[in-house]
Amino acid sequence: MHQRTSDAQHGIAVRALDTAKSRSVTVLSALLGVLYIWIVYHFYQKDLQESGSWGCEMSWMSPSYKLVEWQDNPIPRYQVYLYREQGLETESSVAGHPVIFVPGNAGSYQQVRSIASSAVRQYREQSSLRQGITKLDFFTVDFKEDFSAFHGRTLRTQADFIRHAVRRILAEYNHLPSSERPAQVTLLAHSMGGIASRLAVTVEDISSSVDAILTMSTPHLTPPLTIEWDMEQIYQTISHPIRPLLISLCGGISDTQVVSDSCALPSTLVSEDDGFATFTTGIPGVWTGVDHQAMVWCHQIRYLIAKTLLQMASTGSRTAKLSIARRSFLEDYSSGSSPIHGGPQGFPITSTEMTILAEPKTQGSHIDLAVQHCTDKCRDIPLTHSLVPRPRSTNVPFPLPGEGIKSDENLLVVDVNLRGVDGTLQVHTDSHLIIEAGSRKVIISRTSTWRADDSSRNATSLTLNFPKSRSSSLLVHRIRTILTGSCDGE
Repeated sequence: MHQRTSDAQHGIAVRALDTAKSRSVTVLSALLGVLYIWIVYHFYQKDLQESGSWGCEMSWMSPSYKLVEWQDNPIPRYQVYLYREQGLETESSVAGHPVIFVPGNAGSYQQVRSIASSAVRQYREQSSLRQGITKLDFFTVDFKEDFSAFHGRTLRTQADFIRHAVRRILAEYNHLPSSERPAQVTLLAHSMGGIASRLAVTVEDISSSVDAILTMSTPHLTPPLTIEWDMEQIYQTISHPIRPLLISLCGGISDTQVVSDSCALPSTLVSEDDGFATFTTGIPGVWTGVDHQAMVWCHQIRYLIAKTLLQMASTGSRTAKLSIARRSFLEDYSSGSSPIHGGPQGFPITSTEMTILAEPKTQGSHIDLAVQHCTDKCRDIPLTHSLVPRPRSTNVPFPLPGEGIKSDENLLVVDVNLRGVDGTLQVHTDSHLIIEAGSRKVIISRTSTWRADDSSRNATSLTLNFPKSRSSSLLVHRIRTILTGSCDGE
């Protein structure tokens, strides 16, 4: 009896010890799990900050939405709304160029408000200054925040609704004379809305009714998750060139939902005459990575998108529309001078290759600048111009990681080539303030480093080329150093 009691007590002690060990292991595992989650979250936040996701300025608007009446709506679950900026748009009818916003996976139709508001305000400012500006009418599709990234059938239904919505929205303009009615719409899509839009225009009659598709953070090459055969079929269907222009804006490494390479557009899908893809870190005036959701409200990018859409709507030429988009997003400026306006400013000629630095007088200033080479008489000189971040100091010529830049913090860089160094350089402009004019130098480095010499230090513009540098979707900055004082680097 005594032996049995001892065995029982021993068994209870062993079980208690096992229980204590088990609890200790559980507590330790939980603590390690919490520590692991904290480490992942810490480095995730650090990566977002260093990649520039917080370089965006907030945007403000006063939105209102008017339901578009649709008696024969083929998919009653979905609806279309007309955006109106409160206090600025009081008219009930439409008379401009229609832009249809298509939200992405679980996206809201109200995400159109930031870009639409900016377009309304820019139109009011520009129409008071010059003629020929076409107003934009923003329509937005309500997909009831359906999840389209994981379900091919939902994506096909959305594409079918877009086709019907294009016809219905064009019918909104039937009250206008036939010569004033728009024949095409522009599709502005976020995330998977870009895939739904591309799928919609695979039908010929709708394809001819769309002039351009501008996508933001859209995974064009591969779906977010390849868990469904129908989604693979959709990507096969849209793997061929389409009639409308296709422009893809990508947030880069700040977009943690769409892989950077997936947002690109290969040459097999889009030729140079049909569209392009670019990253926000390389877009003039933006120069920051943009988070997936921030792409629709980040002020720097939404201002530029609205400005570009306004300019594209004012021309009917497909080539001209693409040229406008390339100038806005790729800094692709052609050579040429504006008509001479404003009093001239004279500068000594120090080289046959000169650079002029100027800052805009107001945000979004139209570039109005002409250059003349004057000896016995003055003659106009062809020029090329581009934008770079405006240096805050001689030690920080580019935005710091995570800092971004305001839309008006930029410099206009004007390059001119002269036949000789005699005479003076005369600059005429009403839109910009001239900061400096001097020589331009180009250095081609055979390695990945450079060091400024005496001639480089005296140059106004120093262009560094690294022919052997590797190309990558993560390397989206073009290195160009603007020297406004004493500057050295290695």
